Amino acid sequence: ALRSLCVNRTPRNAFLPTASFFKDHSTFSGACMRRGVNAPSPLPVADTADSTIPSFRGHRFPAGGEDMGSRGSRRASHREDEEDKQNYWCAVTSLVAAILLIVSGLLLMYSSDYQNTRSSQTDLYNARVGEWSDRELGVFTQTSWELVIDELTIPLVAASEVTGKLKDAETKLLDTYTPLAYVLPDVVPKEVVPAGSDSATRNNTRTAIELMRRRNVSLVVRDGSSDDAPQTIALEPTALLNKYMRPSTGWKMCKYQLGGYYSGRLHTCTTYQALGSLCVKVSKKADGSWALDSSFGGNGCTYESGWRPYSYTRVHAPSTGHFPNMSAYAARAFPSTTVRSAMDPLILASNLTKGKLIFAEYEAEEMATGMILCIIGCVAMLPAILLAYPIFLAYRAKKRRDAYFTRQVDDDEEPEP
Repeated sequence: ALRSLCVNRTPRNAFLPTASFFKDHSTFSGACMRRGVNAPSPLPVADTADSTIPSFRGHRFPAGGEDMGSRGSRRASHREDEEDKQNYWCAVTSLVAAILLIVSGLLLMYSSDYQNTRSSQTDLYNARVGEWSDRELGVFTQTSWELVIDELTIPLVAASEVTGKLKDAETKLLDTYTPLAYVLPDVVPKEVVPAGSDSATRNNTRTAIELMRRRNVSLVVRDGSSDDAPQTIALEPTALLNKYMRPSTGWKMCKYQLGGYYSGRLHTCTTYQALGSLCVKVSKKADGSWALDSSFGGNGCTYESGWRPYSYTRVHAPSTGHFPNMSAYAARAFPSTTVRSAMDPLILASNLTKGKLIFAEYEAEEMATGMILCIIGCVAMLPAILLAYPIFLAYRAKKRRDAYFTRQVDDDEEPEP
């Protein structure tokens, strides 16, 4: 305040001097005289407990030593200081969050190892394509397969157009091959369903019970490259329709989530599953015989099915508690059946890509997530910069002002010659 009065300027947070401030008039007068400023005349100080003290340049001070103007000035200064603190902490928080996001994104991109993973997977796939085209395709072509259901034998036909294809975006850069599988023909006899189950009587209890009967399923293979007798490969017995009853506490979950029939008396939920497809992979042993291949964890053909040969579909149970309408299932002898070679490149691709048929898809998602985190971190850094820049300018101005006053005081304290 002394310096402000001497240089005839009042800063933002300055307060008006009180009468007690001018008790030591000699100090004030000497400091101002050295700066060439006329000091005010000494003010009398009230020794009694009056409500006011003499005025300074026409302004009367309260007994407490400060007026309403100085209080408002300090409140405004306090509010500005609080705003500066809030801006400071907002800037620090934004900066820390931005740094964490950027570092997390970089670490995720580095750990994904997309290029190496994709390169290794495509190399394995191309190597399998070479083995299939050079040797395995010719060996699998010389075989013939039959599906045996109880006493019914259905020949399988060779097909080059099989279900499942690579979905990779860079398929043109991968080696191509000729697929081969043995599938159930479109037209087969209907001896699997009960005799006399025509279109008018298929949706009856007898048909459903017959479909729920477990059947013995096996494959018969004949190898044209040898004169050996046909070989039989037994599969796990199964039924065309499976019925399950499980405890249930409410009809909503039973009906809408499980597609079943809820029994309030028994507190059970009855659900049905129909056999959807059968797909097995086989391989030729060193002794020339064929057998089910259990590589990758099962005899199935796809990763999605858990490498299980049978896949089932849900059949909604009627709300009346009767058997569901099985006319569509009874109209066919057996669901779609496929026999594939374990050396088929598509089976290896299904295992490498976890059923996605897109190489290094998981690593690509990690890299994309890392890039998104880095972008969000850069965006989050903008508020930190916008809030920190005014604080930096104020800090630099304060440093310059303090340095200026320090030089002035040092000059005043130098002894006169």
